[in-house]
Amino acid sequence: MLTFDGDGETDADAAFRKALADPQFGLEGYKHAIVMPAADRSLLFIFQSERPDLSTTRALVREVVEAVDHLHSRGLVHGDIKVLRACRRGRASFPNLFSPSQALNILRIGGRLKITDFDSSKPISTTNRPSILGDKFSSGVLGPEMFYMLRNKEELRMFEEYWREDKDADTPLWRKIAPKGGFVVRTFRVVQETGAPDLSRRLPYDLITSSVAMDLWSLGALMYLLITGEALVPSNRDDDCVNAEAMAMLCCWDDKTARERLGKVEDIGARHLLSHLPLTSTALQPARC
Repeated sequence: MLTFDGDGETDADAAFRKALADPQFGLEGYKHAIVMPAADRSLLFIFQSERPDLSTTRALVREVVEAVDHLHSRGLVHGDIKVLRACRRGRASFPNLFSPSQALNILRIGGRLKITDFDSSKPISTTNRPSILGDKFSSGVLGPEMFYMLRNKEELRMFEEYWREDKDADTPLWRKIAPKGGFVVRTFRVVQETGAPDLSRRLPYDLITSSVAMDLWSLGALMYLLITGEALVPSNRDDDCVNAEAMAMLCCWDDKTARERLGKVEDIGARHLLSHLPLTSTALQPARC
């Protein structure tokens, strides 16, 4: 960590301070900066440019799994594991439509993949220390328990009232969370002073406590994408569901849908591994449809 206190500042320190003060970075006023090793490529760029074969893909997946396991061993849930925002048309033709800088969730640093982007991360919830997930999300990589189907006009009214200011201003947040065919993500506002959910207005659904199962679902969706070249459900460049059908598929996920998706995984080992992840288990998921 670099501390800029004005004592013993070198030319390099001065240059770095000048860069931090540049308005384009939005870091003016910060006294501390953490300098991390440079990443040479994102996982998206690896797949676009290096075209890894199945064996290499297995090695990459293993590194991601180990990184997630390390995070869980420290009592944290990532909450937003995603990578290939542009990969939607099959493994043989990853379209180079978006900049690799847009997919910086998993990076290669020092020859090994590392997980970054922890703005959605939460402690693993416990009885004595509950933790709620869902204030920041990408709906295309969420598990079924994070979705809710509004049952009537009153629940729609409650949802719209909770988000009234964003709805009236048609903010980017509202466009992200607005109901699609009656389906919504179990999201919420955060009280800035405490980080707790803002419950000053009622929501039509219960909120979901953070657990490792959430990351395991997203990890399964990631593995499915890396192996098949297809997203689990139709998603946009931000890994959000593109329409009501995509949200309905996740909200109402069942064994039939899971079998259909596994049927597209040709590698036996990969199919066996995916069969042990939450993608194929509905035992812990409440009825939603």
